[in-house]
Amino acid sequence: MNNMDSEKKAMLQSIGDKLQKYRKEANLTQEQLSELADVSQKHISRLERGLHVPHFDMIIKIAKALNVSTDAFVEDLSADNINIFLQNIKSDVEGMSQNQLSLIKDFILAIKQYHF
Repeated sequence: MNNMDSEKKAMLQSIGDKLQKYRKEANLTQEQLSELADVSQKHISRLERGLHVPHFDMIIKIAKALNVSTDAFVEDLSADNINIFLQNIKSDVEGMSQNQLSLIKDFILAIKQYHF
């Protein structure tokens, strides 16, 4: 296997791992996700195992079904990419009361005091 093939395989596996992670976080089976995204369950399985190159339109469908950004499949969530993190938690904080949002802000400030 040449270097390009191994890089492609690693990229596909990374996308598959992230897809599986977000699916499980949403408490969905492959079958449930396939219905929401209008993609076959076999295709979801192949994507999660890194055996298929997803078309961009499919990534969009799956991201919408999982309520995540399309970037979530291709970029790592790191300190350098706060926008992906914010996009991923947007649906969790939408509709919260002002008191709940204030608690979250206080919690973040308390965490920032600690250096891990």
